[in-house]
Amino acid sequence: MDPFDLLMAEHRDLERVMEALDGCAERAEDDDPEALEALGEFARLVSAIDRHGHVAREDSVLVPQLIGAGMRPDEELLAAVKRDHQEVRALASELERVAKAGDPERAVEIAFKLSDLARCHIFTEETRLFPLARAVAQRGGLLVIAEAFADFDRRAAAGEESARLGAARDALVARWGTDAACVRQRVEWAGTDD
Repeated sequence: MDPFDLLMAEHRDLERVMEALDGCAERAEDDDPEALEALGEFARLVSAIDRHGHVAREDSVLVPQLIGAGMRPDEELLAAVKRDHQEVRALASELERVAKAGDPERAVEIAFKLSDLARCHIFTEETRLFPLARAVAQRGGLLVIAEAFADFDRRAAAGEESARLGAARDALVARWGTDAACVRQRVEWAGTDD
């Protein structure tokens, strides 16, 4: 599979997670204790994706390849992507802490911030970073990136991380997913709709 098609397929999975996170947060607004507990599960899932999934793939494979192809690590686009990843980490950590502490109002606020940031980040990557990375990769790096992604996947499969992440994602999405009309409204509200 083309490495950028793989990243975008992972983005679709992440969007499903963010849709479900929004649905869960809406229920937590109504003082649903099960929803508040689930917000902590979403936070742990996002943290695991950061350490072992999509974000780790970008940080440990894609970004080093782009730097190796001549992009500066402090270039505005790479710096913005790195900042977003750091902010997602911070929000997930804070969401887990606040949900565990039993503060539904703050947990809901953080959950919506997290899902909005994730959607905006996906938009930035797909409209700015990936086209640039694809152009860089066309100069001989596409195969190298694809091979590095395959190595990443082999390591994740050996540690069963992929299976655990997929199972956690699917369970949360099945339980807390929302309908498509609600998702469209939320995306429009966040200002990420064209």
